[in-house]
Amino acid sequence: MLYPTPGICDKLDQYELRHLTPKILKCSKEFVGISREHVLAIKSFTKCPAFLSWIRQKMPSLQDVKVVVELASLSAGEIAYEIDKVRCFHDAVFGYAPFIYELNNDSPFADVKRAYEKVFARLKTDKKLPDKYEDSAHHQSWFEKALEGQGSVEKSSLERALQINKSGCYIVGYRDKGQGRKVLIEQEDAVLLEYQEDCKSADGTATSEKRTLDLTELRDLLSRLMLIVGKDKHEHAPGVDIFIATFQNVERLATSFVALFNSGCSFFDYWNVRITTSDKKLNLPALQINLGTERLDSFTTKTNEELSCLCVALESIKSKWEQYVFAMRCKRPVLNEFNTQQLKTLCSGLAAFKKSSVLDSSSRYYIDSLNDGVKLEKIEQFLYEDADDVDMNIDDQMYGSFATAKSLTLEEITRNPHIDQRSHLLSLIDSLKSQFNDNESLAKAAIQALRVENQDLDEAEAINWIVNHEDRDEIVTQMSADFDQHFSSLDRTENTEVGVDDSGNRMDVSEFAQKMELIFDKHLSVLKENRLEDFVNLFQLGHVLDRCLEDATVTKDPEAIEAPFPEHFKRGKPNLVLCDKRSQILLPLLSLYRHMSVQTLPKPSQVLVCSSRTSVEEVEVFLLRSLLDKSGRVFCMVFVEDLSATCADHLEKLLFEKVKKHQPDYKLVVFSCDDSCQVSVILEKFKTKIGCESLEDLRSFVRNNLRVQQQQKVVDDFRSRLIWSSQPSSGKSLHIDNLEADMKGATRNGLRIVHRLFDRGVDFEKLLDFLWLHKDVTNPTLIHLDVSPNVVDNVEELMFKLCVLGGLSDERGKLFLLKSNFCLLVELLRPQVCSAWKSICDLFPSTACLSPNECLRNAANEDNVSLEFMGADVNLINSAAFQRSYHYLEAVHNNRDITNYKYNHERQNDRAVIETLKRDSGLSNPTWAQLSYFAQFLNEQLEACENNVFVNCGDFTGLKNFLVKHCLIKMAQDFALPSLSIKDNSPLFGLDESNTNYQVHQIRRRAFSADIRPVHGGRYKFDSTYELTQDNVMKLLAIYMRFRCNIPVVIMGETGCGKTRLIEFLCQLMSRGQTTENKKFVKVHGGVTMADITRNIEEAERLAAENRKKYGDGFYTVLFFDEANTTEAIYGIKEVICDFSVNGRKIDPNSGLKVIVACNPYRKHDENMIKKLESQGLGYHVKSSETKDKLDSDIPMRHLVYRVNPLPPSLLPLVWDFGQLTSEVENKYIKQIVRKRRTDLRLRKKDVDFIVHVLSISQKFLRANRDQCLFVSLRDIERAMTVLAFFHSRSEQLLGSMDVLDGEKNYSSDDEERPEPVKEIARLMILTLGVCYHSSLEERQQYLKAIGEAFKGDYALPNGAKTIERELELCMEVFLDKIKLDAKANIAKNLALSENVFMMIICIQLRIPLFLVGKPGSSKSLAKTIVLDAMQGEASKNEFFRELKQVQMLSFQCSPHTHADGIISIFKQAALFQKGKTLSQFVSVVLLDEIGLAEDSAKMPLKTLHPLLEEGYVEEGEAHCEWGKVAFVGISNWALDPAKMNRGILVSRTIPTTEELVKSANGICRTDNEGKGLELLISPLAQA
Repeated sequence: MLYPTPGICDKLDQYELRHLTPKILKCSKEFVGISREHVLAIKSFTKCPAFLSWIRQKMPSLQDVKVVVELASLSAGEIAYEIDKVRCFHDAVFGYAPFIYELNNDSPFADVKRAYEKVFARLKTDKKLPDKYEDSAHHQSWFEKALEGQGSVEKSSLERALQINKSGCYIVGYRDKGQGRKVLIEQEDAVLLEYQEDCKSADGTATSEKRTLDLTELRDLLSRLMLIVGKDKHEHAPGVDIFIATFQNVERLATSFVALFNSGCSFFDYWNVRITTSDKKLNLPALQINLGTERLDSFTTKTNEELSCLCVALESIKSKWEQYVFAMRCKRPVLNEFNTQQLKTLCSGLAAFKKSSVLDSSSRYYIDSLNDGVKLEKIEQFLYEDADDVDMNIDDQMYGSFATAKSLTLEEITRNPHIDQRSHLLSLIDSLKSQFNDNESLAKAAIQALRVENQDLDEAEAINWIVNHEDRDEIVTQMSADFDQHFSSLDRTENTEVGVDDSGNRMDVSEFAQKMELIFDKHLSVLKENRLEDFVNLFQLGHVLDRCLEDATVTKDPEAIEAPFPEHFKRGKPNLVLCDKRSQILLPLLSLYRHMSVQTLPKPSQVLVCSSRTSVEEVEVFLLRSLLDKSGRVFCMVFVEDLSATCADHLEKLLFEKVKKHQPDYKLVVFSCDDSCQVSVILEKFKTKIGCESLEDLRSFVRNNLRVQQQQKVVDDFRSRLIWSSQPSSGKSLHIDNLEADMKGATRNGLRIVHRLFDRGVDFEKLLDFLWLHKDVTNPTLIHLDVSPNVVDNVEELMFKLCVLGGLSDERGKLFLLKSNFCLLVELLRPQVCSAWKSICDLFPSTACLSPNECLRNAANEDNVSLEFMGADVNLINSAAFQRSYHYLEAVHNNRDITNYKYNHERQNDRAVIETLKRDSGLSNPTWAQLSYFAQFLNEQLEACENNVFVNCGDFTGLKNFLVKHCLIKMAQDFALPSLSIKDNSPLFGLDESNTNYQVHQIRRRAFSADIRPVHGGRYKFDSTYELTQDNVMKLLAIYMRFRCNIPVVIMGETGCGKTRLIEFLCQLMSRGQTTENKKFVKVHGGVTMADITRNIEEAERLAAENRKKYGDGFYTVLFFDEANTTEAIYGIKEVICDFSVNGRKIDPNSGLKVIVACNPYRKHDENMIKKLESQGLGYHVKSSETKDKLDSDIPMRHLVYRVNPLPPSLLPLVWDFGQLTSEVENKYIKQIVRKRRTDLRLRKKDVDFIVHVLSISQKFLRANRDQCLFVSLRDIERAMTVLAFFHSRSEQLLGSMDVLDGEKNYSSDDEERPEPVKEIARLMILTLGVCYHSSLEERQQYLKAIGEAFKGDYALPNGAKTIERELELCMEVFLDKIKLDAKANIAKNLALSENVFMMIICIQLRIPLFLVGKPGSSKSLAKTIVLDAMQGEASKNEFFRELKQVQMLSFQCSPHTHADGIISIFKQAALFQKGKTLSQFVSVVLLDEIGLAEDSAKMPLKTLHPLLEEGYVEEGEAHCEWGKVAFVGISNWALDPAKMNRGILVSRTIPTTEELVKSANGICRTDNEGKGLELLISPLAQA
């Protein structure tokens, strides 16, 4: 049936009924019940004999299949369709495993029946099993390649290179990747390889599949091949050489193309070349250049030589274009006001304007930057004027064959038969010879015959002619002779000397490359004569721009007025000014411009702020602008020490070689603070000095220039202003909101645009992208730049460019100028500007937003000082929240009776209000936000109190006085007081390392004093498993009250303290019994970006809007950011919770959306723990003096217990400490969790009490443990009960095996007496504690002693701690013995291996995350291999493991460069393996090797583990699914942060004892003949 005789099925219709013998009839009964589906499944299997043979040959066992699947998964990477291939292969092979591995041609029918019954059983759960098997057979060659690639890099690389030589096609040119057309490209954007990879179909026939490689993959292949080249006498060396030579030429060609594309040469906008490397090109050209409407083909057989010539041609073209642009810039200096991309935009924009009279916005903006008063009619007039002094003979010699190109039409160049004929004929002859025994006469005869018949020289026709005439010698001889006579000039000479063709034209080394160059020369000639329809040439553009300048509304621009130059500065020379510090450069620069007769700030075109990002083109354009300027402007270059060597070399050439006709009196000053940098050395002889004006004079100079005229005023007297404060939450954003309101009050069409900077350094490209979108706005506009305290790099450069120079630009052509209708407001926290730059920031107009204390100090000597003078917010102090709170507080403070008082909108002295609120808030230096929260909460309660019927009924005398004085004020104080102790005058963290009790963000815990009893019940049903304690009730009420008062909720607590569970329960309470979804939880990790946060907020907004529409106002929807301080985008979350906006867009305050943020605590390891971690092994290398990855510039992140980012200062006062569960509360939870399992585990009441007691003792012990990486929570209780259930379900088999093993031991000594029997539940609890608690400890004896004492009464242990230890060792040995390790494998069954194997099996079976932590050599990787071999499901060698799940493991090697996306990808692959499987029989395992190395990554990629370990992988936009949860094993040399390890079980491997070393050595030597004489040496060696 499985191996049918060929043809037997075809003869079935020839059989008659008489052929049905009793034997056949008896056999047929065995097949009763086999359906058509079953038959088709068997047919699918028999269709692929080649695939079956390959599997059996390459994968002799299912263990080998697992290895192949893991290797294939590595090859698949993140490519979806290749991941599906691996999944199908896995399912197919394991599905048909009984046929593949249990049968052969001689198998008896009984075995066959057992096999197909197993297959049919699997077919029930996987209906697509036959299709998967056939698809896998179809992709057999892909798996072969994957295996070969993993097994031998050399072999796979060689085969791929030879395949490329055989069928490859390189494409060099611009590739649109669907992300919009780029202005600037990299080489990676310009190269792609397509080739055909040989493979086999399902029936074993040869076929091929298309493959592509990008430049990165090609370079990787080249690197591997370079190792092969060095080997002597390699049989494939010629093929490798061909690939390397071709690829190097392709790279060289791409380099020239990218340079031409980026330099604005429109000729190459849509240019591309296809390079065919096939050794059988048939009728394909070796090189094909696409020029848009035209095409050039080359049929050369010497592709590399032709390609080299093309590279030379492109390099020549590049040189010509650069010289042309340089010449135009020299002839028309106005062109130097723009970079290449801007010029290109102007050229195409003006050409389109000539056709349509519509000028695109970008071109208009660039022209306005020169003269914003010019009208379109004028531009059109200038465009049609004849450019004066157009010299059509500009250095014609530099264009090569320009004259030739000018005299030829494009068609004459591209269609010239003489140029194509030679290479085409030679290629065709060679191809025909290779197919007909190298017979050149046949090839020539066929070509001559086709030519006579006026047919095209088509290879297929030539082959057909040869087949019909190869036996007719006379015709072949005659036609061959005619060919030689007609093509007498066709020879195979290798001479590539430059010659002249029949027309006298110059022919270069390659006619094809020469043709390419001629076409470009033709393009250049047309461009030069301004005859291109879609492009205005540079000379004409220069004329238009010059005329626009002449037409300026102002007769002469102030900056063009002759500026006095310091006498000791030399005109016509580059003056070098050396400063001691970087902070001393900008002040002298401003002093220089203040010396002008008309004192104006420099424009963006006059100053080049150099950095490592500065390009050669920026340097060239700026220097040409400086050297050719005729207006008398002063130009400056600053920070030239940051220029690259290439830029410095180019600067030297421009100054002293290339620009011959510069202005004799140009004014250029170069500022540097490094006298040894390359530019300083070049300009050393031009060194000079400059004086510096006083700071007050410069401040006046800057502010006078930033002042705007009254009629142009937007909202401020200055075009830019700093809004700053010395501490967070001081009203900066509120002040800007008020300015916006003032602007919109004055003009209805006013706008406000907001951009927030969150990254560590200013991202100028992203900022310019934002500003570019608003460049054409003509309405009065506030530009609000919110610079978060996290931004510490390039803040001053930003201020200088925007506030002083008034604009930004970049190489992409984007430009933004701060025009008169814009007002720039930069919001920042003052301390983030380093002290060296404070003097620069002091120059700009600024507004200081003062704290309440600062306001009071300002008003110290004034009784009725105005709010404006105080710096306070008028609306805030006049609000009902402040005024009502003030009157009640004053009354209580003065012991006045308030029984009948009711607030009636009285307004009190502002200073008195602030002083009173500050006094009663309990804060010595409050922020406005804290006072506001205090007043809002108190006002809410006071208003409710005023309207309460019980308070006002008169029956409860003094009730109102009592409530206000002793309850409401104290509650409001509790909401205002910060939970974190932070020092004044340290707005970041106030860290004090000198404190011996130092802790980062030290938590000050507070207890609720009110005695509110647990409340539960009502008309709605809620989660009955949630323990509603007094503490929880208070927390729920407090969060709800914060919601009502619009006070941000930020909670901090140890991992597992119940933060998430409490929020879930709160959402249930607020759902009012509705089944609607009223919460959105975001699991934040290191890979979460601002885009992710924005997307989640928008989704939450939509959900809140739907809920509000359904259920009305007051229905809250919660957005919960869990572990928010694990992402660098924490400031985006801060914006949401503090400002209630996202990316500057306000969220509807009435939407019902409430935001909660949870964060991990900031705690530092003690010094002993740090030393211990740093001694753990290779990889842990972060120390204070060696890393930039620090908290508050002092503490390396790896010295923190939790790996987190600094909290924004605005959030610090809001943090509310959740603390940890008390022992009393935790015991209640433990009892509830155990009771849930009581029925399943058949527990008696006293069993429940016993389990609760033992787990409580374990929790307390670990919590008291000094190891700061060990934290316990309710997660440990849940895991313990899961493990207990597992042991209980296998108790009979497991405990029986342990008793058998125990009985085999020798109990002759006193210490080894046979122990008394222990109750089953006690034994199971011992095993459970061993998995969940004992394994995580390094010093285990103390725990064993403590827990041994907890086993009392009926559960008492005869030998206490020794019994526990014995039981655990027996269980581990049972598991290891069931595996039956190979006796020849030299594997010692020591304690480390036994425990690692035991823990892996349990955790994988139960999908409990496992962390194996220990030094190298502690059997971690060996245990993985053993477990993977043992857990094969039904195919396992031992019956014990056949009852466990089948395992498929996927490994991932971590490093400091690991990214969150890579970890998510491996979890996705593992989850997809589980999709569609019976999860009780199959489990995928993700193994992260060296996971501790990823902990060193600044991106904190391991934070992405938190949701993956708890919920599993979830597809984007889909709900949680059961198959998404996979097993996990993390291997590390040191402990990770507790937030991760608390989500799994930790196995802590310590340094082995002497006894363990001896046992290991004996185990190894016992199976090693060579080591049998070493027993006597083992003990001394172990002790040494």
